[in-house]
Amino acid sequence: MAERQRSVRTTDYLATCADEGRAPSPYARGLRYALMVPMQVADRVVGTLSLWSGERPYSRADEEFVVAVAALLALRLSRSSVR
Repeated sequence: MAERQRSVRTTDYLATCADEGRAPSPYARGLRYALMVPMQVADRVVGTLSLWSGERPYSRADEEFVVAVAALLALRLSRSSVR
């Protein structure tokens, strides 16, 4: 996921992992809904912010909020690694 430069919002996390040939995260066991957002600085992915839920799917508004948070976290991480 870390190399991906776009968000993934899914209502079937296990099927999405299978489609992409990836092992599911052990932290998401039993959780169906997922939102995975790259943390990017310019064109460089510095991490991934992943959220899972068993109660409800993530909305577009959730995704937009998490994209903004991921951008701020990525900027902070890149600034702390420069020092």
